[in-house]
Amino acid sequence: MDLGPIIFQSVWMYALTIVIAMAAAVLISVIVMILARQRASNPSAAAPAAVGESTPAAATAMTGQDAAQDHVAAISAAVYAALGVHRIVRIEPAFRSPMWATEGRWLHHASHHSSQRVRN
Repeated sequence: MDLGPIIFQSVWMYALTIVIAMAAAVLISVIVMILARQRASNPSAAAPAAVGESTPAAATAMTGQDAAQDHVAAISAAVYAALGVHRIVRIEPAFRSPMWATEGRWLHHASHHSSQRVRN
């Protein structure tokens, strides 16, 4: 068995992967530079809100909710970092249906029935 063509193809694929990764890195660098120039040309959009200026996001989220303050602060910071100045209207726990747990328990218990086992 001749391994020459297989080794050549492996090296070719490795080189192609390196070229694609470098092209993606250059593309990301160009996008970052363009976004930095846009932000530098529009300094009002990049300026954070003053400490005294409070958005009602945390206060609105905490009324009637039992969420921890650090979670609300983290979510607010993530929204601000990703989207800029936005108002979070409400943070509430997600509704969980007990059906997934019930179905899982039923499948687990049903797997123990001797009538469903195939005996040889």
